[in-house]
Amino acid sequence: MRGSAEGGPPDANGSYLLCFQLLKLAGLEAEIPRLVVFGQQSMGKTTLLDYIMGGPIGYSSTDTGTRQPVVILLRPSETGAVSCRLKNQSIAIKELQQKMKEIMAAQGENISSEELEVEIAVPNGVHAVFVDLPGIKDDSQMGAQQTRAVVRSYVQNNPNDLYILVKKASDDPANWPWSLREFILSPGPKGLGLTPSQTVVVGTRAREFLQNEKNDVKTQQQLLDRVRKRAVKDANGNLLPLYLLELFSLSLEEKEKGNFLSRKQSMQRQMEEGHRDVQHLLFSAFDVCPDQQTLSDFFSPTKFKTELNDKFQSLLSEQLSLLERRLGRKRSETQKRIGDIEDQLVEQSPQSIREYVKLYLRELLQIVTELMTGNYVIIRLPRGGASFMDVYGGTLNENLEAGHKLCCELFPDPEQYDPQFLQTTRKKAEEYFERLKQEEARQHLPGAPNGRVVTQPGQLVRYMLSKDETNMFGLVQTVSDSAEAGDHTTKKAEDAHNSDNKVYSRDALVTFYFRSPQALTEQTQSKSVDRQRLTVILSLQTLVNPKNIPPHGYRCWQRVFRPDGWIGLRPVEIHSVSVESANAEQADGTAALYKGHAVIHPLLGPDLEGLPNEAAPQESVGLDELFMDAVGESDRQSVGDSDLTLMQRVAGEFADVRLLNQLSLTHLGRWMKFHISILEPDRRFTKDVLLQMMRSVRHVMDKADWEPLIADLLQSNVRGGMLHLVRLATCASSCALRRILRAAAAEIKRQISTGDLASGLKFLTENSRFMDELDQALDEYCRSKARACAATMRELIFEQTHAVHFEMIEELFDGCRQFERDFLGSSSMDEVAKTVRTTMARRKQRLGVADVYSRSGGPGDPHDMIYEE
Repeated sequence: MRGSAEGGPPDANGSYLLCFQLLKLAGLEAEIPRLVVFGQQSMGKTTLLDYIMGGPIGYSSTDTGTRQPVVILLRPSETGAVSCRLKNQSIAIKELQQKMKEIMAAQGENISSEELEVEIAVPNGVHAVFVDLPGIKDDSQMGAQQTRAVVRSYVQNNPNDLYILVKKASDDPANWPWSLREFILSPGPKGLGLTPSQTVVVGTRAREFLQNEKNDVKTQQQLLDRVRKRAVKDANGNLLPLYLLELFSLSLEEKEKGNFLSRKQSMQRQMEEGHRDVQHLLFSAFDVCPDQQTLSDFFSPTKFKTELNDKFQSLLSEQLSLLERRLGRKRSETQKRIGDIEDQLVEQSPQSIREYVKLYLRELLQIVTELMTGNYVIIRLPRGGASFMDVYGGTLNENLEAGHKLCCELFPDPEQYDPQFLQTTRKKAEEYFERLKQEEARQHLPGAPNGRVVTQPGQLVRYMLSKDETNMFGLVQTVSDSAEAGDHTTKKAEDAHNSDNKVYSRDALVTFYFRSPQALTEQTQSKSVDRQRLTVILSLQTLVNPKNIPPHGYRCWQRVFRPDGWIGLRPVEIHSVSVESANAEQADGTAALYKGHAVIHPLLGPDLEGLPNEAAPQESVGLDELFMDAVGESDRQSVGDSDLTLMQRVAGEFADVRLLNQLSLTHLGRWMKFHISILEPDRRFTKDVLLQMMRSVRHVMDKADWEPLIADLLQSNVRGGMLHLVRLATCASSCALRRILRAAAAEIKRQISTGDLASGLKFLTENSRFMDELDQALDEYCRSKARACAATMRELIFEQTHAVHFEMIEELFDGCRQFERDFLGSSSMDEVAKTVRTTMARRKQRLGVADVYSRSGGPGDPHDMIYEE
């Protein structure tokens, strides 16, 4: 692609360089034509491109090929040596092939449309841009689809480039597969739609083609007809220019030399030898015909380069004319715009643009503040502000969705933010409310006493032991004369105020059951106990019938023999229940009695709030062995209106309202607090790991052992759900703020149009560049706030995990007791504080006497107690 003689019209390279420099000033350098090579795989595209560029660059590897568009920026070398830059990094030219091989191998079998840019400076080079497209595959359906999609997309997006279609010289387009012929020859969008003015076809391996043809034809005329049949036609049936060339092939030793000049000399020598062999075959193996010059031109490298040069200059001239007209129109539009802005500035006070921008930002801040605080009177807007809120307001769910999307952008690492986290939180919330629903169903089983539950003789009860909080099974015999349990504290306070020395008893006589190893029958023992530790229980057999069956996951108590021989109650979870009638309904109206069995699974811990014990097997027990707590109507808590949505249950009844004020952030705060309250450990460790992490090894655990371990467990767990939760909350709050900022900007524009604001700001709101930059600045402001807030909350969370206070609860109650004594003159908190200290001491004692060698299973298991703590 060399230029013309000195003093003549500028050649393609001179025009190209001038065009490139001019367009680069305007940011339009991508508008100039490029030379693009494409074709079927392994047909010599890269070798042909090396020949056109003036030397074998050696950027492609034969065993990997080209798997993405390679853009080669060729320029003359300023030092006389070959230099190379790949991905904005300088590398030695001998390293280029290996680097390219690694990049292409990293693609695997995939074909990418992303351009890979290589800048190469060679001695006596030209200013040009070349593109090597991936070879069109036909070995698999997926490979064919990928490569054709990349080539089709490139051709459609770059209609002004000069294209070289490379094929084998002996290939007859008539014998191409139908899909390949349609792809290359058909008009867009199915095909490439190339025309003769911008396309040249090159057939490689010309010497092999002639050697095969001399066995079939005798004259040059017959050979010319055969050559023309190898030509490719465009969508209108016009022949695309065709050249059959014998290219070069460097040996492995020549490739490894790394010397560009020696490789260039070897290329030129092989090209000359190949051309001589082709000419010799043309004029010695075939009888001469009158049109032998036409035949010779088909095999001429010189004619091929001349054709490229002519077409390139034609495309470049045409593109320059188009760009000249475009730039002319752009100049006229810009001048008119400048005139309009100058007129607007003259009409108003002679303030600078900077002052107008400051005024705009002050108005924006004022409206944002009023929107956030609810002081902006939106009822004066069109339709009473309804359309304004519809367009710019956002519900809690919409803010969470936008925050989730932003979170995925700011924290792309799944370890920092799980892409499925929002869906996971919804699932956990639904499971939580489903458990509440089941609990409410348990509390409302028919047969439960109405009103307040009062301990009375003859009732079955469970008694919670103070030493380990496990439960005993008992029967109430007598209850001492006293006020009801619920009014005892009130009456005691009143009696103390009236100086009455009468003390009400808090005891009840309860019969407990046990079976010693020597006895075959149950024995009883009556004991006076604190009735505040008693809970009335009801047998499920008296409550369950075919129309009232406990749901799956329903939790209750099972009557069992404890290891010490006493009959106790352990928490279980029901999986399924089957019932059958034991007797028909009596004539006197007595209800039928139902018997049945339940499949149960034991729970960890002493109460109904524990997790299922995965190590324990499921059991089948009779309904007469299962009991539920009796709950009065005054103690029941409704789950809530079933008509409320999930977000309304989580954050309040207004969570689904479109808002732009502080309440939208309040809903996000409620949402985060709710999910923190139901947060479960992300990671649970085995006994082996927990005991290995103890700070000292003795026969039993003590406070010095387990307190650091609990801090470690906190730190290991907040890295998951807790940090993901606060990141989502901060990003959602950022998106809520972004809505407010966007609404404020729209309000400024509306006020200017209605005359409520100075019309001097109109030119700013009508300036697309200013509004785009403002929008980007506000967006980046919100994103930076989200990042900063998330980082701050992360630091606070980790700081708190390093500052766990195990004695805090005792200090709180002691503070309340001291405040009451100093300022109120009473001492009712003394008993409460004493109970708290006793309970905490008991918990520490449980951990302190946990023999890690002899105790296993049950609520005293060190593994379970650590997690409970």
